[in-house]
Amino acid sequence: MALIETARPLSASRLWPLLAEYYRGRGPGAWLPGGVPFQATSNAAMARCYARLIQQFLLDQKPEELATIVELGAGHGRLGLLVLEELQRLQASSPLGVPPFRLVLSDLSPACIADWRSRPELQPHFDSGRLDVALYSCDARALQLEVSGLTLDSEHICGTLVLLANYFFDSLPLDLFMVEESTLHACLVELHGESAGSELAALRPVFKLEPLGEPAYNEPSWNALLEGYLQSLRKGCVGLPVTAFQILPWWQQLARESCLLLVADKGPLDLAAHEGRALPPFITHQSFSYPVNFHALGQWIAAEGGDFRLCSRRPGSLQLGMFLLRGKLDSCPRLLQGWQEGPETFSPTDFAVLRRATLRGGFELDSFLALMRLAADDAELFWQHSQALLNKAPSVPRHNRRAVLQLLQRVAQRRLVAPPPVELWTRLGRIAAALRCFAQAADWLRAACAGGAEAAVLLELGACLLRTDGARDWWAEARASLQMAGLVAEAEQQEQHDDAWHALRSGCNLLRSKLAALPSEAVVERNALAACWQRARDADPGLAALRRAPAFTSLFQPDPFHREDIRP
Repeated sequence: MALIETARPLSASRLWPLLAEYYRGRGPGAWLPGGVPFQATSNAAMARCYARLIQQFLLDQKPEELATIVELGAGHGRLGLLVLEELQRLQASSPLGVPPFRLVLSDLSPACIADWRSRPELQPHFDSGRLDVALYSCDARALQLEVSGLTLDSEHICGTLVLLANYFFDSLPLDLFMVEESTLHACLVELHGESAGSELAALRPVFKLEPLGEPAYNEPSWNALLEGYLQSLRKGCVGLPVTAFQILPWWQQLARESCLLLVADKGPLDLAAHEGRALPPFITHQSFSYPVNFHALGQWIAAEGGDFRLCSRRPGSLQLGMFLLRGKLDSCPRLLQGWQEGPETFSPTDFAVLRRATLRGGFELDSFLALMRLAADDAELFWQHSQALLNKAPSVPRHNRRAVLQLLQRVAQRRLVAPPPVELWTRLGRIAAALRCFAQAADWLRAACAGGAEAAVLLELGACLLRTDGARDWWAEARASLQMAGLVAEAEQQEQHDDAWHALRSGCNLLRSKLAALPSEAVVERNALAACWQRARDADPGLAALRRAPAFTSLFQPDPFHREDIRP
């Protein structure tokens, strides 16, 4: 591999512009399967933890004006939206409520901004003024809120400010140092690759240690941190989050009152975690990241007049920190109590460990239901294990079906930025059908069909409708569809049905019409459709194979007109 960048401090490497360009160019696609992982810090358990801390902080501050909550590097937007949903729940159900606030999703990618603005389910939040979006990069000195049109800068500051930085600082430029034999070494990085235009994942950084004979920075507080590590460690690698040190003072200036920073990331918490620490490996998952030095961040903020708390060390790599950028946390008694009752008692790391342990030995329904309750019915967690639930659903005892159906309904309500809606509605409908909850299954499968589901889902919808009592409004829709296709369901025109089935096979949206629920008095139409299905099945090998698929076999056996439904 060729040398494409000579040795320099890590923060000055071209790795970081390439990383920023990756996120800017990929937009929300960066978090598709196989891309950047996000489940550990973007789930309902994390959102619930943050929302309660934010509530307690705002109650301590008693802001006289609208508080502002900004998620830095919101990316896919999932965490911020879950936090917003949880804050709204607390505002409605908690005796103390939540002081007025707005939540801003910020990112450096215009594609992410456009994605948030285009989502129909977010429009009510935008219209209410609770949600806004903004482009943000680390060199920005103004934050333009695109929905409200407001600008936050040195002349237009806000009152109380909360910053959420989940897996954010680990993607910002930092420097690495090594303490070895009572000497502090700068870890300079060379980049090797096939060519100067190599993609990020094709680059290989090589670190070289260079003893420091003079202070590394012009900032005394940064040098003081390094001196502390030199005096305290025998040997170990230390990361200095220099970009975080550069941007946090600007955010503090935007807050007329207090600024709270909540951080979840991987990285060392204290001095003991640095002892013997090796250089972190360069691991790419399309992008790359480095651990955040929570200890250095806290010490620097304290030296600048702030305060902090770090979550007690727990199993797993995820760490959680709470930083007040100005003032002492003793002035926030509710927040400190919330910290003790929340992250210190049961942290998002605990949830991640329990989640892995619960499902490691195979899918067990009661454990899964308990985990989902603990996760506040998180749609992403549900989706990861929904196929196992679908496999289990036909054998769920009748007395447990209601609990599973209620879980499905709660997931449907909390589906923010879960899997694509068509896929989620389809999976929910199939599980409900396997539970023999046909009316509810039909509702979700109908939603999937409206979003553009494949023809197989239309067949499942029709099978569910034939097993229910067939609401009259569905008969009206079915009859209208038949009329539009020239297939008036009259006995004397049955000969036209064969052509219709072939049209359905080529992608026509008539399968729903064919299998839609019919009122009991529509005997002629019902018989015509049943006869049509029989002829089509016998004549068309493709439809016959489709009908034999496991997803349909359970729906059509033993009698396609048999009705049974479980309602909550």
